[in-house]
Amino acid sequence: MDISLSKDIEPLSEFRKKSADFVKRLKKDKQPIILTQHGKSAAVLMDVSEFERFTRKMEMLEDLLEAKQQVEQGKTHSMAEAKERIEKALLDELSQLNKSEKLILVEALRDSIASDPSDVEVPEHHKAIIEERLKTLEEDKKSGSSWEKIRQKYL
Repeated sequence: MDISLSKDIEPLSEFRKKSADFVKRLKKDKQPIILTQHGKSAAVLMDVSEFERFTRKMEMLEDLLEAKQQVEQGKTHSMAEAKERIEKALLDELSQLNKSEKLILVEALRDSIASDPSDVEVPEHHKAIIEERLKTLEEDKKSGSSWEKIRQKYL
């Protein structure tokens, strides 16, 4: 963000006369405009999206500065400690949910997993159980039940 003395500094009286033009210019150029009053800087006009971007940057810089100071003061945690603290905080938050909210969360988690089942690895012990059941079924066709029978019986 380079301020041009000839383009980006305007008297407040000009802003009063042409405020709509100033707003158009802010949206188009994404460049702040410094307003002067009696020859001295009085205010800065910024496009809203640029202001939000600037604010996020400032917050991030403040967070980085705080983190740097904490490191310098020895206020750090190992990866294991950090993971443990995060898990504890998460469990504390989850414990405050009522049953309905927990079910909604479980449903959302299930849906996120189901959206791409190829990402889910089947543990080896599950594969072994499935193989054993298939082997048993092949050896004795009567040992299994069709989905229709299971559904009628249990659902």
